[in-house]
Amino acid sequence: MDQYTEAAETRPTDQDQGFTYSGRPGGIVPLTVKNALLNILTLTLYRFWAKTDVRRHLWRHTLFQGDPLEYTGVGKELFLGFLLVLFVVLFPLAIVNSVFESTFGPTNAPQFLFFGFVLFLFGIAQYRARRYRLSRTVWRGVRAAQTGEAWVYGLMTLGFWFLLILTLGWSYPWQRIHLAKYEMNNTIFGDRRFKFEGTPGPLYRRFAQAWIIGLGIYLVLVWAILLIGKAIT
Repeated sequence: MDQYTEAAETRPTDQDQGFTYSGRPGGIVPLTVKNALLNILTLTLYRFWAKTDVRRHLWRHTLFQGDPLEYTGVGKELFLGFLLVLFVVLFPLAIVNSVFESTFGPTNAPQFLFFGFVLFLFGIAQYRARRYRLSRTVWRGVRAAQTGEAWVYGLMTLGFWFLLILTLGWSYPWQRIHLAKYEMNNTIFGDRRFKFEGTPGPLYRRFAQAWIIGLGIYLVLVWAILLIGKAIT
């Protein structure tokens, strides 16, 4: 066996490859410029169709075992979803918040509970958005899907946010792993269910570095502000 035959036999085929990206650097720039101009002309109304165009571009250039993904969503769906959230969720929440402020003042216990409810809804919205993207993702005619309950994800998000505050951010890697585990373990592609086995340990080294650097920058800024204030007075 010569060296060329051996190299050909050991070279990975498309079937051996996982996910790859075939887009060239800067290939999305023309699409970005077009979307920016149309967003300006339509006062940002085009952003739903712009987001759809970007997803189609990214999905089309994302290959799995040599074949591209396909995004079948349309901008109209995102636009109608936005209107539904705007009139059914956001407007009522804004009214309730105004009532709380006018009745109990700017800082009150009901408003604290209201803030927790908003975080709960934010988690639900994230999970439902992911479900939508997966339901519009197709590969070789096989469609992805997501099971699980959005309200469970919302409760997890709410709890993790309060835990994040209590731990000064140190629960974040653990939080992200558990949310990712719920997402991936409820992801289905065709008749195959995904399984996630990640642990937060490997994330903490990088997180600790970023946390310490961020704390250092914060302390330097506070020190500089105090010095400037002392010099002015």
